[in-house]
Amino acid sequence: MPAIKPQITLDLNGLASPGPLPSLRRTMRSLEDGQVLLLVSDFPSMENDLYVWAKQTNNQLLFVDRSRPKGFGFYVMKGDPWPVKRSVDVTGFPCPTPVLEASKALVEVKAGQNVKL
Repeated sequence: MPAIKPQITLDLNGLASPGPLPSLRRTMRSLEDGQVLLLVSDFPSMENDLYVWAKQTNNQLLFVDRSRPKGFGFYVMKGDPWPVKRSVDVTGFPCPTPVLEASKALVEVKAGQNVKL
């Protein structure tokens, strides 16, 4: 297991749907960007639900600890460590279009900013 130190541990073992996600949402409000919460849950679809929730809310599921004696441990970071300044959708375009579009986008961003293709 990686050396992740959560600021808050939220034990939701035994809580049925939709309980884990609303409880997680409420608790995440108290964290600042970059802080980590450890969610402990034995809810069967929690891992899939968390991946979808994290993507929709711009949070990150960092790690899933499957070695716990009861339930899984989900390490969730608030916010995005790699915020995107500019997105370029090149889906379905053949080369060299993606390279050319990425080059144009890179000209528009400052050093340290990110482009998502």
